[in-house]
Amino acid sequence: MGIETFWNKLHALGNARPVHRLGFVYKQTKGVPSKADEERQLEFLEEELPVLLEKVESGDAVVYYADGCHPTHNTKTGRGWIRKGQDFEIDCNSGRKRVNINAAVNALKPEHLVYDIADSINAQSTQRLCRKLMRKHPGKKIYLICDNARYNRNKALQEWAKDQRIEFVFLPPYSPNLNLIERLWRLMRKKIINSLYYDTYSKFKGAIVSFLDNAKAYKAEIRSLLTLNFRTVEGTSFYAHSTS
Repeated sequence: MGIETFWNKLHALGNARPVHRLGFVYKQTKGVPSKADEERQLEFLEEELPVLLEKVESGDAVVYYADGCHPTHNTKTGRGWIRKGQDFEIDCNSGRKRVNINAAVNALKPEHLVYDIADSINAQSTQRLCRKLMRKHPGKKIYLICDNARYNRNKALQEWAKDQRIEFVFLPPYSPNLNLIERLWRLMRKKIINSLYYDTYSKFKGAIVSFLDNAKAYKAEIRSLLTLNFRTVEGTSFYAHSTS
């Protein structure tokens, strides 16, 4: 029996309260990558990440988390407090144009970010992002934690990186839960995308650029959300470092 069917039957029988007393709440189910490897995720958190953070503490390096995001110019409905018996309607469009963002956030100061907007996210846009990071941190080694996307693994890009101050650090496969920047994308959607209507693509893109350019205005929220606290695919909690 599915969760929703079970809950509906309880309501029909007037038995919702006993379930609450047993410690149950009615909530959205949570998807996790089915191919993720718990052992490999723990290995990254317990062995690889601490080594990188030690280098940051010594003042010789910086660590960034990178990922792409592709918000579509199409109104997304969300949840909110609405008077009982009423609806809250927002205008919608059927736009299909995307804003392709390639970005990186500082692991210890996540309100500091670097981004590149391009027609598509590929090895070339990733190289531009790397160059921006190197200009931002002259003389320092940069460790870029990212997923295993094909453009990150691009042979020409990796050959170029060998002669630079930047080193790619690849997350275990199927591990978006270990990529800090995923939380920034959720905050961005909450602040400027969900339940908001933009009548033109230009305004939609402008709102995204404004959010990225003014991330420091959200410093308190970003630091609260983008801490180095992680949960593995099987629910193991791991705390790496405070961003305070």
